[in-house]
Amino acid sequence: MKRIGEKKFRLSILAALVFTVLHAGCVEEQRISGVLYVDGTARAGGNGAPDRPFRTLTEALQASSDDFEIRLLPGAYPEAVSLGLDVTIVGVAEKPVLGVEGSEPAITVEANQAVHLQNVSIVGMKSSEGQVHLQDVVLSSSQGAALAANNTDVVATRISVSEGDVAGIHLQGGSLVLSDSEFSHIVGSAVILEHSTAEISRVKFNEITSSGQGSDDGIGLAAFDATVRIDSSEFGQIGNRGILFEASQGDVINCDFEAIGRSDIAYIPNEASVIS
Repeated sequence: MKRIGEKKFRLSILAALVFTVLHAGCVEEQRISGVLYVDGTARAGGNGAPDRPFRTLTEALQASSDDFEIRLLPGAYPEAVSLGLDVTIVGVAEKPVLGVEGSEPAITVEANQAVHLQNVSIVGMKSSEGQVHLQDVVLSSSQGAALAANNTDVVATRISVSEGDVAGIHLQGGSLVLSDSEFSHIVGSAVILEHSTAEISRVKFNEITSSGQGSDDGIGLAAFDATVRIDSSEFGQIGNRGILFEASQGDVINCDFEAIGRSDIAYIPNEASVIS
């Protein structure tokens, strides 16, 4: 009886291992079936497979469903697309460039969508009532904010924002969690928050210049009716103010200011606090 029991036990283990392997294979197959590839130099007529990639991001989006991942090979993609799906777009190796300078925003996130963008360079982006996750992304724009968002929850880490006109990020309603990032060479203000909340840490603001059209630009961080916590960040070569709090509440912790044109921090009225 003992030997039969041991044999049954061994057969049970073997059956469990076989089931685990087969199940893992099915899960892997399902995961891979949700991945599409895009190569701007590919031949027309691709199907999104690694050896037959689509030529455009537009084609890949048309073939996608919610929770798909689109992998972009390096190169330029002069397109303007609307994201009406919960989708992830990832640049493979060197950052691909989405959009055309001087044209409409490359990416528009439609309402109630959750979008993840990783390792890409985007020329203009806007969102309304969605969720945007950015990682290792470069944002730029010569027409308006590099990222203009309304009632959107934005999570961004290791992003670089440059050459924004009016603003780097302009958020009206919603929330911003921003870390380990850099804003530079922006005419206007690096970050504008209106009726929003924000957690900002380890961010560099550098060479933010005024457009000369008013006193509310040339600012590193401008908060209007917002609640903000910013820590361990650096402000340098700012044309007007490092931080402006207007009808806002906030904490400024362990931040450095250098070569600020008018004032490091301004409060209108004084409802913010500074913790050194």
